[in-house]
Amino acid sequence: MRPNFEACGQEFIKGSKDVYSHYVYKGAVHGVLESADASLITVEGCRALCGTGTAYYPWKDSSNSITTWVLPIIGLLVQAPFESNQAWRTMLLLARWVGSPIAVLSYILWNIKVTGKCALMVDMATKYDEYPASDSDFAIMRDSLYILAIMNQYSVSPGIPPVEAERLLRLVLFSNLLPLPASPNDPSSLVKRRTELASNLREDRKKGVVPVFVSFLWFVFTLGLSIDLAFTDIGTNQTAHNLAIGFLMGWLPILVLASTVDRNLVSADAIRTKLNRLIYDVRCALLDPEILSTYMHDTRTTPEDFSWMHTLGDMELFPKDLFHDFGGQGRSHWHYGVAHPLLAGIESKFMAEYGRDWLSQGYAARLAIVVGSRNINGLKMFDARMIWQILASLFVIGGSVGGAYQYYAAHGVYLTWGIATGLSLLVMSTGLAYIVFEYCTQSHLSTENYDRALTGLKHTRWFKKHTLFIRLIPDVIINGGKLAWHKIRRGKSRRGRRSLVWAATCKKNPPVIEARKEQGLHMQGTEAQWKDVFFGGKHKSTGGLTSSNDRSLNTPDQVPSMRHDRADLEKG
Repeated sequence: MRPNFEACGQEFIKGSKDVYSHYVYKGAVHGVLESADASLITVEGCRALCGTGTAYYPWKDSSNSITTWVLPIIGLLVQAPFESNQAWRTMLLLARWVGSPIAVLSYILWNIKVTGKCALMVDMATKYDEYPASDSDFAIMRDSLYILAIMNQYSVSPGIPPVEAERLLRLVLFSNLLPLPASPNDPSSLVKRRTELASNLREDRKKGVVPVFVSFLWFVFTLGLSIDLAFTDIGTNQTAHNLAIGFLMGWLPILVLASTVDRNLVSADAIRTKLNRLIYDVRCALLDPEILSTYMHDTRTTPEDFSWMHTLGDMELFPKDLFHDFGGQGRSHWHYGVAHPLLAGIESKFMAEYGRDWLSQGYAARLAIVVGSRNINGLKMFDARMIWQILASLFVIGGSVGGAYQYYAAHGVYLTWGIATGLSLLVMSTGLAYIVFEYCTQSHLSTENYDRALTGLKHTRWFKKHTLFIRLIPDVIINGGKLAWHKIRRGKSRRGRRSLVWAATCKKNPPVIEARKEQGLHMQGTEAQWKDVFFGGKHKSTGGLTSSNDRSLNTPDQVPSMRHDRADLEKG
């Protein structure tokens, strides 16, 4: 039998004195009822007078919650980046998003950071007011970094050697002189292939941003109504529960909006096939003796530079498909991606040192990118900076859920509800501001039309230039901490930042160029000696070097070799 709390309440208050005196609560009272003159019943009395059945909310109250929150939440969920024709995977993915939002949001924020790093490298590749043509090295680099950002959403096949896979991907993405088997006499065939692939990827990228933002605005409108009703009709269960539901799910629009920045493609499997086909064609080109001989001649390299290739022909150790599944947006556990290991080395060893207009160094820049850092772990690399994304996810989810945890305190309901409301709104507004910022500043990387992409890049540079003062405080703090740690370690740690930091102006005397001047390096120096400037080697030989103030390294003839020094490789 369903209990009737109004009837049993009247029986308790207006009934016999024996019933009242037997079941009345006489203990300590805390919270908003501490100062109230109220008659409180014990749990035992409630069970005896009211029963132990289930009492349902009236349909009027239930339908109000459904129309207020259930429908807007469903409207947000259907805007999530699901895959087409994957019903079972969609159900599992939905369960993962709702059941483990902290982990999922961490993965999404990390991928946004990596994509933002690619967009930043494109932005910093030229001078502030320089916008090259569509057939320039700038456009080629833009395509390569966008393909890398797409690759970052795919999981590498298990068991693939990480070091060899990293070196292969560097050649696939950044080499401009390797002819493919279909056009062995055309050194630019790989560049043309990447340009075509990047164009297809931009065309196949999901759009649909407007419906997502409309759903988000509906969610915000509903939340505003609930806040108004809760503080107008203070203390009732219905309004309090509606407001708590809104705050409890306040992280959901942030997650869905974040997925619009980290947007997946229309057909993930079809794109994976195209990426694997490009990588496989480069493998075949490297395994072709004639093509490899031509490439070594054009780039002044030696067979020792390609000694790592022995695994490329082993189909058991190195299968045909490098990528085996779409793992982005929290679809796979511990999905780290392939982009950051490739970007981290070239960022810390070249781009961070040179700053804006780094691509003007021509062949030297591409050498630093193709060779990369001497990372013996290859693609298996973890960066402690990912902790920031984990902390950000904890802030969003914890702040939203903390706002939903409304409680009664001795000082009243208004203050505690106000604190909860302020906390949840702070989390949602901060998350929204970050998402809008990243979406706008990354748009030039994925925009299909090249002229419109340059227009977006122009707006991005203008915005960052006029908001540079906001980033000065964290920059000073980070540099101060780096300097203090450098002194504590007595010069054994890096003094400056290893990240590429946005700037509107070029450095007058970049450290890379200064190191060349101090060592008296000329373009005709040996490759190992030239690479000391980029990768911090300690070769003592300086024979054959001449002094020069030339700042450009634009042709392969000026760098005799791209050979890795094995001693430095072993040192990492």
